[in-house]
Amino acid sequence: MADGKITAKAEAEVEENVVEQDVYVLHGGLAACQYGSRTSRLRVPECHGTYIHDMPVMTYKDTEVNDNVQPFGFCQCPDNPERQLIAQDIMKEVEKQSHDILDSIMDFFAGEPEKENDEYSNVLMEKIIVQCHPKSFSHEWNDASDDLYINEEKALVTKCTCVCEQCGGQIFIVDDGQNNAAFEQQSKTDLSNWKEGDPIPDASETNLKQLEDLGKTDSELYKNMKEQIEKRNALDDEIRFCDPENEEQRTELEKQREDLEKEYKAGKK
Repeated sequence: MADGKITAKAEAEVEENVVEQDVYVLHGGLAACQYGSRTSRLRVPECHGTYIHDMPVMTYKDTEVNDNVQPFGFCQCPDNPERQLIAQDIMKEVEKQSHDILDSIMDFFAGEPEKENDEYSNVLMEKIIVQCHPKSFSHEWNDASDDLYINEEKALVTKCTCVCEQCGGQIFIVDDGQNNAAFEQQSKTDLSNWKEGDPIPDASETNLKQLEDLGKTDSELYKNMKEQIEKRNALDDEIRFCDPENEEQRTELEKQREDLEKEYKAGKK
């Protein structure tokens, strides 16, 4: 490395010695299930005692349905008991119409070897869709941190996984929640002295909670602020998702956004 450049061998040794650090998962992170149709928000009803970016750090014991891990939309697991019950009802109806179809479906659900080109059973399973109604998850998340303990419980990190005991689906972390927590922290505004005409506050969770509390004592002020935030956010969404080739539409939306800001700063309702 006399010329100041790292050799390929040295670079390989550096990469080999780099150990991936655990990233702690916060309230507001996201999880996914291998059979779910959407991600789920992670949460803790009460902080265990440790914060990052003013947001509670979760632990490996946070596996309670709804309290910690919310449902994942629709379940696509073929072994989901609810799907099996629906299939049984369909079988009863089919029995009245076709014994051939019934035999095919019964073979499928009885666990017998699947017949070649068993189109009826395959189509049936593809069509049955049920909502995710997990009864429970694993008692704890696997592979939790050995570096941070919160009240004698290991901290939850992004490599952790657990299992849905309803259908056996693997649950894994897809977002640690730290970026969202940082946004919440940076956009936090003291709205106690806010008045008509001040800049519209960011629609962070913390600010919206303040708006709710403010509305209990000054409902008119709360109403005005909430309406302005909703209008601005709606315009932001339209701008974000409008056709990129439709320059006229985008220009018009951006003008509406600009006019809204001007009117609000002028103190108009």
